[in-house]
Amino acid sequence: MSRWMLVGIALVGSAACALAQEDWMNDFPSLPGAPARAAGEAEGLTHEIGILNLINGLHLTRDQSRRLLALAREVRDLRAETLAEHEAEVAAFRDALAELRETLRTTDAQIPPRCGEKVVAAENAMKGIKHAYEERLRGLDRDLGRVLSPEQIEVVREFNPCIIPPKNLKDPVRAGQSAGDHADVEMHVEHLRNMPTKAYEAIVGPLLGKMIEEWQPSLRLSSEEQVAERARLRALLDRARSITDAEFAMERPAIAKEVLARFTDLQEEFAEVTSFFARFGGLSKAGHWLLNPRVVAILEHRLAQGAEAVPGKARGDADSCEEDGDCGKHGETDPAAGRCPCGKPTFEWLRREVSIPDGASERVREAIARGQVEMLNLLAVPRSDGSVPLLEMFTCPETLMEALSEPAPGGGTYISRIEVVKARMLRAIERDAEPAAFRRFQASGVDLFDLHVGNLQRWE
Repeated sequence: MSRWMLVGIALVGSAACALAQEDWMNDFPSLPGAPARAAGEAEGLTHEIGILNLINGLHLTRDQSRRLLALAREVRDLRAETLAEHEAEVAAFRDALAELRETLRTTDAQIPPRCGEKVVAAENAMKGIKHAYEERLRGLDRDLGRVLSPEQIEVVREFNPCIIPPKNLKDPVRAGQSAGDHADVEMHVEHLRNMPTKAYEAIVGPLLGKMIEEWQPSLRLSSEEQVAERARLRALLDRARSITDAEFAMERPAIAKEVLARFTDLQEEFAEVTSFFARFGGLSKAGHWLLNPRVVAILEHRLAQGAEAVPGKARGDADSCEEDGDCGKHGETDPAAGRCPCGKPTFEWLRREVSIPDGASERVREAIARGQVEMLNLLAVPRSDGSVPLLEMFTCPETLMEALSEPAPGGGTYISRIEVVKARMLRAIERDAEPAAFRRFQASGVDLFDLHVGNLQRWE
């Protein structure tokens, strides 16, 4: 079920095989060069696998990967430089502890004042070194907070590491459309933009009401705030419908971001609080996992391969179901071309697939569009109980077929009335397309109701 009013809430399942977080930063006064053992190597591999799972789940852009790599290199170099620069202090601490150990081996041993003073002095020196080291790490941790989007930080916060990643960690939408991209919201805004006026007006009010109802446990809005939020969202959607195709193509990300502004505010408040307290503690969870020196080799390998995530596009196919007023052009070079992120095929894909002649293409598109306007307007007519079948497409699609089987105003069921419209659409397509193209069209199995043809307001 795809319920678009839930896009602001991340749902994370529990992960099995939880791993301990690697405490790589607190390795004083340890010295490099310890002999490798199979158990130690296995532990190192489990931590590296945990980091790989997290990085895969964040769906970093190439720019984010470069910036994170630069920070991880700084951490690696800082760690090595600190150990090298203070080798004498580390050795002095080691020697003082060794002397204390020998003293304590003696029965009823009395610690000589000189020995105790040496241990305390060496320990204080190590504390000072570690404090300066951690202060510089916290500075890099703050820089990391500016690399990741709030949504990605939330993914890290809820990250429960395991050797085999949970399914939801692989979903790009889990990263909240990383780097500020809200592709799932963009898709739903565009679907509402493309509706005919009558259908839109019938469902926008109830849909916004259901959205706010679903968001309320997180937002905790007063009655007045709920009214204001509903008006704000309605104004955003109305604006999306009123601007030109070219304007919408440019403003679509900003509109989607504004839809989730309430959640963004919560995330920013949370980040501000956690950032304040982080100054008095160690690294953030993101810092512990992503500033780890192990990240250097991982990202160097990825960047060398030229790999880059495409956040928020689970199917890797479309930026939207309309580009500059011509639905489907985005898919020209993609092997999975011609599908909206919701999975429905576009007209441009169908035109190429069945080889509709150029001269007939727009007539066929218009015939389908006008039929879709008629079907959507029919579904916008309330049932006897006042509910609107079209609303269930957005809020409860699994019950839609049951709704379509009920009597429709004017006689017959909704589904029988829709089939009449589809038959009329097919006759128009057969008239306008060449016979061979029409046969391929019928063989394609594409549902005329699902096909994305662009902004239906143009064919009302």
